[in-house]
This record gives sequence, C-alpha cells and structure tokens, in this order.
Amino acid sequence: MVFVQSIFLLVIDFALIAPISLMVLQKKPIAFSSIPAIATAAYTTCKIVIAVRNIVKIRKKRHLSLKILRTVSFVDALVSVLTLQYTLIITFGGGMDKDMFVLCAFSSFGIWVVLIGLSLKSLVRSIKLRQENCR
Repeated sequence: MVFVQSIFLLVIDFALIAPISLMVLQKKPIAFSSIPAIATAAYTTCKIVIAVRNIVKIRKKRHLSLKILRTVSFVDALVSVLTLQYTLIITFGGGMDKDMFVLCAFSSFGIWVVLIGLSLKSLVRSIKLRQENCR
C-alpha cells in the first residue's frame, strides 16, 4: 500500500508540470485586488508553518504511510507558494516582464525539483520497506 502511495505521489508531481507552466507563461490571467493577494499570503504562510511542523514531528517515526501523508501536505504547501508568487507578481508587480519571467521560471523549477526529490525519497523508503517485508 505504501509503495502505491509513493507512486501516486510521484505521478502527482509530474502532473504539476502543466499548472506550473500555465502560471509561468501567464496562460491563466487573474485579477486580484490587494486584499485577496494579502489573504493568499497569510493562508500560504499558515500552510507552510503547519506543514513544516508536521514534517518535523513525524521525522523520527517509522510509520511510512503517515510520512507520505505529511509529505503530501508539504507538497500542497509548496504549490501554494508557487500560487502566491504568481498572485503577488500579477497583483503588485503589474505583470511579468523579462526579468520577472526568468525569476519565476527558476523558482518554479526549483520548487518542482524539491517536490520530485521528496517523492523519490518516499519511493525509495517504500521500496526498502517492501524488500524488508518480503524477507
């Protein structure tokens, strides 16, 4: 079961390529005023704090399903950071110029690489657990 969860987590990360690309290339226009943008920032901050706290709490436990659940929560928080970045650039920056496009592309790619790394780490752990249980 844990192996399947790890595979699905990896599939979700690869599926995130499409929405990340849409945000970076500005294919989905948004029109927020400053109040919803600031509310999005507060919500994202809360999500990050809670996700990091949960990851730290479960770090030393051996229950892999719970770790994967916490990883999914952390992935969700990181995707919220990407959404916040896009929202703030559009709302307060007036759109993406050439420099902002490069920054947004690199930061989005960096966060996506972290997501893939977390998923691969979970997959490796589940494979090791599966091999230990087969013995």
